[in-house]
Amino acid sequence: MVNSHLTWLVEFSWLGRFLYIFGWLAVLLLCLPTQGSRWFAVPLGIWISLFIGAWFSSVGESVWLWIVPAVALAWVIVWRLANRAWPETKLLFLPPSLAAASLLCLALVLPHSPVTKQGKALAIGNGIPSTWVVADQVVLGKSFPRPLRDALAKNPQLSCGIVESIDDLPDNAASTLILSGKLEPTKSDVIERKLKSVKSLNLVNPSFFPAELPIPKGADVRIAIGEFSQIASASDWAPVAKIKTLVGIGDFVPNWPTALLSAADSGKEMDR
Repeated sequence: MVNSHLTWLVEFSWLGRFLYIFGWLAVLLLCLPTQGSRWFAVPLGIWISLFIGAWFSSVGESVWLWIVPAVALAWVIVWRLANRAWPETKLLFLPPSLAAASLLCLALVLPHSPVTKQGKALAIGNGIPSTWVVADQVVLGKSFPRPLRDALAKNPQLSCGIVESIDDLPDNAASTLILSGKLEPTKSDVIERKLKSVKSLNLVNPSFFPAELPIPKGADVRIAIGEFSQIASASDWAPVAKIKTLVGIGDFVPNWPTALLSAADSGKEMDR
C-alpha cells in the first residue's frame, strides 16, 4: 500500500516531520466549525477527504488535488480575518503539543533506520558502503530514494551509498561505482582521486563522452543504455566496453535498485 503521509514523513528530517504534522493539525483546527460558522464543516470535510485519500494512496503527490482544499482554507482564513474569530487561546497549543507527542511516539516505535546521511551522501546499511551510486535525476528519477527503500524492504542486507556528484564521493571508498546520466563539471584530478579505488565501473545512460571520464586502470567497465534512450554518446562508448541494452527503457530507469544494484553486487551483466 502506498501512503503519501508516511512516504513524506520518512523522507523529511525530524523538523520537517514536526512541521508536517503541525500543519495538518493547524488546518483542521482552523476549519473546525463553531456555532457562528457551521459552514466550516464543508472545508473541514474537504481536508479530511484529502487526508484519508492520501493515507490509502499516493494522491497527495498530485498538485491539482490540493487546489480545492487550498481555496477552502483561504476562504476560512479570510472569514476569520474579517470577523476576528479565531480559535480559543488554549486550543492554539494543541497542534504543536500533539505534533511533538506524535514525533515522540514515532521515535519510540520505529526501529533504527538503516539509512543515514554522511555529509552530502546517503548511506544505506552499516559502515561505509563499497558500492556507490552517482544519481542523475533524469536517469534515476527525482524521487530516487523511494525505489531504494522498497528494495531495502525486500533485501535488508542491501548496502550502498548515494551522492549526486562525483565531488561528494568519499576518497578510496567505492569499489563498485554506478555512474548515471550527465557528468557534473569536475576537475580531472579530482575525478581520478575519487575513482582510484574503483574496481567495477557501471555506466547507465551516460550522456557524456569517454574522453570526459578518466577510467581507472584495470577497472571492469560495464555500460547499460536504454533501448529508447536519446543520449548522443552511445556509439562513442562501443569501443570502451560491450553495451548492454535495457529493453523497453528510455532515459529513465524505473525500479533502478533491482536493475542496477543487484547486478553490480553479483558481478553479472546488468539486467532490466
